Amino acid sequence: MKRAVAILVSMMICFFLLESCAGDDAIQRVYEYMDKTLSIVEAHKGNASKAADEVNNYIMSIQSQLDKVSEEFENNEERTVQLAQKLKPLFEKQERLLKNSPALRKNIRLQQALVIFEVLAYTEQP
Repeated sequence: MKRAVAILVSMMICFFLLESCAGDDAIQRVYEYMDKTLSIVEAHKGNASKAADEVNNYIMSIQSQLDKVSEEFENNEERTVQLAQKLKPLFEKQERLLKNSPALRKNIRLQQALVIFEVLAYTEQP
């Protein structure tokens, strides 16, 4: 009986650990997607059209992963707040890149591609 209880408790602990890791993994994956996106922008900051092309190609290549990971944040304000906090330094980096290159800021295709991260991390402000 004690062994059965110990196994059950162990299984429950494993389940909770896996669940929490999966959630953190989703946040980390979005962080990595955005970081890679901004690296592409930075690499092509002198050519807004090329930056837009490359970012759009990258976003298209990860679209199915973004769709899947976005489910983690739909209707889950707590997870979305955690994501927003994790992405804050990247949003600051994005703002610096755009501020230093008006052509990047004015490129509509680039802005449309970048907005996906804002949508994923959108939270209602009190």
